[in-house]
Amino acid sequence: MLNQIDIDVLKRDSDSWNRWRQAHPGVRPDLKKALLQKLCLRDVDLSGSLLREADLSDTNLSGADLRRADLSEAALTWAYMCKANLSFARLGQADLSGADLSEATLRGADLQGACLIGAYLINTDLRDANLKDADLRGAVLINARLSGADLSGARLDKARFIGRVPLADIISPPPELAGSAH
Repeated sequence: MLNQIDIDVLKRDSDSWNRWRQAHPGVRPDLKKALLQKLCLRDVDLSGSLLREADLSDTNLSGADLRRADLSEAALTWAYMCKANLSFARLGQADLSGADLSEATLRGADLQGACLIGAYLINTDLRDANLKDADLRGAVLINARLSGADLSGARLDKARFIGRVPLADIISPPPELAGSAH
């Protein structure tokens, strides 16, 4: 478990935090319920971190390493996450409303029940992602890679799929996609 001094290092700047992570390679940062909204955490290494129920709203996480991080039930509304690596991250029930995930990697990520209303998923890698029961209403998916993604039960009202979406590669495409030409 991290103490307030460690959280203060994270809030100071990404370079200080990344040096701290390098000096403590065996520590899995526990930032559950941390209040980290409106920060600039560009290129920060939060891989494997416990961020369950953390508030990262309006936070700049562009280029951040969030591989295998637990962001279940986290608030990431309007977060800027371009080019972030969220491979195999746990984002179940997370709120990513309005988040910009352009060019982010979410390969194998668990987004079951996540809220992605109005999210930007431009050139986003969602291969093998679990999007069961996710809410993608009004989301913009341009050239998103969805091969092997599970969209069963996902809400896609007014979601905009632009570019090639190979339906044969999607596990359980919802009726909204199955009936459209892409």
